[in-house]
Amino acid sequence: MKTNWVMRGAALAIGFTLCAVVVAPTPSPALASSASSALDWIEKELAASGHRFQGSFQSGDETIFFDDIGLTIDGLLAVSAGGRAADAEAKATSDYVVAHASDYATGGVPTDRYAGALGKLLLLANVRGLSTQMGSLNVESELRQRMQTTGPSAGRFSDHITDTQFGDDFSNGIGDAIDVIALAGTDDGVPAQALTWLRNQQCDNGGFRSSYEDDAPTCTANAQSDLDATSFALLALAASGDESAATDEAFADGLDFVLDLQADDGSFASGNGNSTGLAASVLRSVGDAPDANRAAAFVMNSLQLTSGADKGAIALDKAGADAAKANGVTAQSRPTFQRATPQAVLALGLPSYIDIGAVDPVEPSTTASVSSSSVAIGSPVTATGQGFLAGEAVNFVLQSDPITVGSANANGDTVASLTFNAPAAAGAGPHTLTLTGVVSGATVSVPLTLTAASTATTVAGAAATATTTTTATKVLARAGDDTDAQLSIALALLVAGSALVMAARRRRVIYPFKR
Repeated sequence: MKTNWVMRGAALAIGFTLCAVVVAPTPSPALASSASSALDWIEKELAASGHRFQGSFQSGDETIFFDDIGLTIDGLLAVSAGGRAADAEAKATSDYVVAHASDYATGGVPTDRYAGALGKLLLLANVRGLSTQMGSLNVESELRQRMQTTGPSAGRFSDHITDTQFGDDFSNGIGDAIDVIALAGTDDGVPAQALTWLRNQQCDNGGFRSSYEDDAPTCTANAQSDLDATSFALLALAASGDESAATDEAFADGLDFVLDLQADDGSFASGNGNSTGLAASVLRSVGDAPDANRAAAFVMNSLQLTSGADKGAIALDKAGADAAKANGVTAQSRPTFQRATPQAVLALGLPSYIDIGAVDPVEPSTTASVSSSSVAIGSPVTATGQGFLAGEAVNFVLQSDPITVGSANANGDTVASLTFNAPAAAGAGPHTLTLTGVVSGATVSVPLTLTAASTATTVAGAAATATTTTTATKVLARAGDDTDAQLSIALALLVAGSALVMAARRRRVIYPFKR
């Protein structure tokens, strides 16, 4: 069984010029504190409820609780993405899921099978290195049997339900994509029919549909496009290993769809935590760290609780976060936090579902500081930034009339530092020093006031923390094993620069990452 996906290559059309540079970034060694606190909270919640999350519904005056194994798997995937697969709670929760896998995949009816549940179980097996034999079910074999092989729905993974009073098939686009992702991690890979079916669910605007209720074999209107289904579909296409032009085109159009939906504050889907986390993980997977980091900033600043008994928990939306900050997480709101946090945390520098085990978590924010917030013209000042790609060149530019004061390469700890004399050409007064990574596009700014020599003051420790912004087109990254050589070649080509045309917000991947 394959438990690791390896990226094989990418290129990006930059403006009118095709750039074939491939760079493998070195992630920051430490998991972001924001992600760590969220994972701490997930593990605490799982332990408190008997190593699983639960759902509930009302039956008359009675509240009925049930094991929500799908959500529990989401929590396990998040914990594993954060490098905590070996934690005692992760192991205990994993054991609980395996012990209840048959009930989850059958809905408690021995003859029934739910394709989406089988796919999630197989994905968990891939990520955690578990046996695909879970109780009486071999989840890989059962999942493959759920794919239709004839008729207009050939390639679709469908449910088998014996009691059809409530419906005979609840499979959908998200489940289909998860099924493809899971099968991509097996020795036999993804059936060609499944990949064709998945591509056919793409709408004209690039998004993928989620609902299959109309039983149509393709998307029939742009209104059917769904952000979450598109995020999962992009991961499925990337994981599939298919190098056809059809898959490349579908990936490019889908990525454009996702990028166009990112709001100015970095969020997706009107600030939905789950959708923002999923989309951010896709962007980070394809090397778009700046846009992924903007999403991370939104989650950290607007949705995550930073103190109290539920520190680290992430709300579904800002209203939920504000209510919890004022009144705490209540019994009524706790299930919503449990549902939001496992996917929203993906925005905070965690690898996507197809990168777990192959890509390390990263610190999603870039920081900068100056040795003095106020410096005399002509006097030295040292500026330091952290969170860039290891080895990349970082440009230091004094604004607002741009004056480049120098450049420095980030070290292995992602830190770039430069000492320069405050330029007279900038003039006395308040300015902004901006640090920009040449490869990553990561950008952060810090205030710097220039004074006449006789009135200079020293105020130590001026600092700024900001997420990266999309100020330049990035080369999509990750591939191969020779990281240093690839990075050196890429940096040399980028420094040459004249052949590269910096593009605006839209990017188009013309050769998606393969696993």
